[in-house]
Amino acid sequence: MASIEDQTSPPVVEIPIKQILEELATKINSNQTCKFNINCASVLDGAVRGFTRLSYNPNNRMVIRFSDDKGKYEDDIDLGGPRREFLRLLLVALMQSSMFEGKEDSLNLALDSQAIREDRYFIAGRAVAVSLVHGGPAPGCFSKTLFDSLVQGPDMCIPVLDDIADCELYNKIKKVCLKLQYKRFIYLYHHAFSDLLKNVFHYKSHSLV
Repeated sequence: MASIEDQTSPPVVEIPIKQILEELATKINSNQTCKFNINCASVLDGAVRGFTRLSYNPNNRMVIRFSDDKGKYEDDIDLGGPRREFLRLLLVALMQSSMFEGKEDSLNLALDSQAIREDRYFIAGRAVAVSLVHGGPAPGCFSKTLFDSLVQGPDMCIPVLDDIADCELYNKIKKVCLKLQYKRFIYLYHHAFSDLLKNVFHYKSHSLV
């Protein structure tokens, strides 16, 4: 018999990520803009300032102006090229920041207390989402564990030994795993050999009768 909760709760509908991104892209208002003045030498800091402004609206079209270390701005009109270049540089800066660790093509989140205090993990998530929705590149360097955690939820991901970036910790855990595997092998071997001896003894006993 179904409970009252089962009857009143709507069924959970899983919407594909692609569909979510496409729907968000349709909400971009080309008539409203958010301007970003970006120093090429500090793209991440410029992005943080832009994303944390009270006037920032992710549904507005992004307009990017690059400047050099002397504060001289480029005169190019942003028809999409500067925006895509900014998003590309932003993702590169994020992946090289202290918020991520691991192999270049299999990154995971790292623990950075200062980034937590400055809410930079939220900014990193926003930057990835903005890049996907506003025509920038996708971060193709996440590990499978991190990707599954973001898309399906932390409870659905299965961490593996290679996710550990610290070499010393990795080697220690690997040694423990190898020892456990060896003990498991010895245990299974012992029981299999014991069963074999029992079967042979049983067979010979019956053969002698």
